[in-house]
Amino acid sequence: MEPRPHRKFDHCEYLKKDKGHQTRHYSGSVVFDTDKKAIEFLDQKDAMVVLIPNYRIRDLFYETKIPALPFHAHSVTDFFIISYADSDGKSKSIVINMDKCKHFDIVTEAAAATGKSVSYARDRCCVW
Repeated sequence: MEPRPHRKFDHCEYLKKDKGHQTRHYSGSVVFDTDKKAIEFLDQKDAMVVLIPNYRIRDLFYETKIPALPFHAHSVTDFFIISYADSDGKSKSIVINMDKCKHFDIVTEAAAATGKSVSYARDRCCVW
């Protein structure tokens, strides 16, 4: 079987904190590119927002936020977090909201493409 050059998952959202600590939301796609040996996030026009080479990736996390009240069950949120070192060696991370896409397929592909294991966390949100 011939290896795939890349695998793309649409309908995801990249959450990025800017310098003012405001969160910017980018809708687009997660791409696991075997030619580049990297994970990319592309916006809706297929312009690259971020590219992380596999050798810079330190950890992969999958987190599910579950609402405490059962009538909010539709608001379960799945996050994929990539911890990596930038070109200066500083620790960075990106967060991808996977509400509207195939979270299991993304997590499985990330592990296969990078050779890293994925840590899982499940959190039940509190009612204040």
